[in-house]
Amino acid sequence: VIIDARPFPDPEAQNLTRHTGHNHEIMARLVNHRNFRRWLLGVKDKFQAVVADAERSACSGKNAKQTAEQDCLTLGVAVYCRAGKHRSVAGSIILKHILQAEGWDCPEIRHLSANRWSRSCCKGQCQDCRWPPSSHKDVLDSAYKVWIAGKRYG
Repeated sequence: VIIDARPFPDPEAQNLTRHTGHNHEIMARLVNHRNFRRWLLGVKDKFQAVVADAERSACSGKNAKQTAEQDCLTLGVAVYCRAGKHRSVAGSIILKHILQAEGWDCPEIRHLSANRWSRSCCKGQCQDCRWPPSSHKDVLDSAYKVWIAGKRYG
């Protein structure tokens, strides 16, 4: 499943450029962005279509969550943006939270652009990125609520 995370322009986020999408404020800005609901429900539609297709072809109609546990169904998810540092990183973390809440076994996320993050970037290792405030879980849970509500408007 290939997901475009570019629909989140945020020109006021200049104070966050030294961080990656691991940063709780970057994730909150993404989840609260005006384009988030449409984007996430588009991702959900795409994901469910791929799962349904995979179930039909590879797993003989078994339940996808059951078959995933039995190694019958393995899906790769790639999230991209322009630089691979903020939106795609935050989007992948948010999606992992959602898919785990849905019962999927998700491996550790690999950020393929990490080797291109600049020296001035914390690379997700600073205190702000590694130890988010308790409200961070609320942000991730609010993204999951959008997913389960599942009705797309516009």
